[in-house]
Amino acid sequence: MNTQQVRSIIELFSAATDWRLGGGDGDWAAVSDLHEIGSHEVLEWALDLTTAAEPRVRARGADILGQLGIPKRTFPEECLAGVVHLATHEADPDVLQAAAAALGHLVDARSTAALARMADNDEPEVRRAVASALGGRSTPEAIATLIRLARDPIAEVREWAAFGLGELGTLDTPEVRAALHRCLDDEDAEVRYEAIRGLARCGDLRAVQSLIDALDDQPHNFALFPAAKVLLKLPHEYGSLTAADLIDGLRSLVAARGAA
Repeated sequence: MNTQQVRSIIELFSAATDWRLGGGDGDWAAVSDLHEIGSHEVLEWALDLTTAAEPRVRARGADILGQLGIPKRTFPEECLAGVVHLATHEADPDVLQAAAAALGHLVDARSTAALARMADNDEPEVRRAVASALGGRSTPEAIATLIRLARDPIAEVREWAAFGLGELGTLDTPEVRAALHRCLDDEDAEVRYEAIRGLARCGDLRAVQSLIDALDDQPHNFALFPAAKVLLKLPHEYGSLTAADLIDGLRSLVAARGAA
């Protein structure tokens, strides 16, 4: 248990839905404890929450169902069915965000289908939650949804979609590369950086010039260094290289490619 004093299930649910706690977000330690307990009683209580009149309570039900029983999941079928039902019939954007996050932990073709439907929601925060939840999935529906979200009008949504396709992704296909390549021209720097890291994962040298420009503009952005090392085929732990060292290596790579 995460709390020093053991609390009953009733007390934990009361604390988890007491909005006076946690800066208005309820007691997340209680949510974590309910995850750990993972009993059928907790499942039934959480499912009941998803039908409550208050949106915050419905969202808390999704929070609990999404990770019930961790690290060893309990009642995954019942949790998935409950969250998919909530996501399908819900209209409140905060509840939909919670449902999307929960579906991100319940990896299954049904959760992917539910998330794909939510990707058309009018609320940017819901679409961002969908992009985050789909990150790293490799089914055609998940990839198609992430590629669509990589063109979203909201930069944060595009960033999460590019991250899900790229650095967090596992697929290297022409479609994935094309989506990431389009993101190299994004007006938002963070979206461009995610595209660079994703293309580097794929060994796509079209990211080299964009990476040179990024390192030249932000030489202390160490989050870009691994991408440069991947493209230069250097060990991740290789030396104490600076941005200037990496830029020199990348320019040599461009020159060698041009001479080939």
